Amino acid sequence: MNALYTAALTPRADIPEEIARILFEGEPRPQRPKVRVHFDRLGEDDRNAVVAYCEELDCLHEDLDFIVAELDQAVAVLYSRSLHLKRLAIICHSDNFNFRVHAYREKAFKLVNRFLGLKLPEKVGSSGFNTKLLKLLHATRRQDLAEVLEVFRRDKRLSAAIHLRHLAAHARAHREWPTISAGRRVDDHRLARTAAYKLDRETDLDRLHRRVQKRFAMVNARLEQFRLDLVAHLERAPSRR
Repeated sequence: MNALYTAALTPRADIPEEIARILFEGEPRPQRPKVRVHFDRLGEDDRNAVVAYCEELDCLHEDLDFIVAELDQAVAVLYSRSLHLKRLAIICHSDNFNFRVHAYREKAFKLVNRFLGLKLPEKVGSSGFNTKLLKLLHATRRQDLAEVLEVFRRDKRLSAAIHLRHLAAHARAHREWPTISAGRRVDDHRLARTAAYKLDRETDLDRLHRRVQKRFAMVNARLEQFRLDLVAHLERAPSRR
């Protein structure tokens, strides 16, 4: 795992103090990075939240990479000869992926709030938090960071994944191709299907799988670039106080 958030923004991966004293015995101790001094100055609740959000975001990167690999194995190897199971793999892995993209965006905004000690209330189920945070960043003259988050929030690929997650949870699910729709699944169980029909549907699913994998890869690349950008901006934040 590349635990970039955790290693860069928290002391979780730092050398313990007792070991540092041995390593640097008789030598001038290296100056602590400003980002660590900033972390120490946060209140206990904010420090704990920063560590938790960093860990969860790093794990979400690993989760999303795992989903991509698992979907490929499921369609190409495990269920290559099963229309029903191949279809279920695409549906379930897609829903899983979209859910985690949504979780990632929400946790990223909350990490910024906690790391900067902005004290914006984080009420579960309340709406408008991300918009309020952006306004607060502008009000506190952090326009560059606000711009990074605003571009991230407007990203079309991420927004599409989150929209699909909202529909699946709160309305009628939107499926990319008819073959994976709920109606088609019910019909395929209820009606007698010929071998030729099943082969045609499996081929259709293979095409969809390639399309989904390409989309997942682009989303993962975007999230990785965002992680690099956000960490860089937050590491510079203490110097601007």
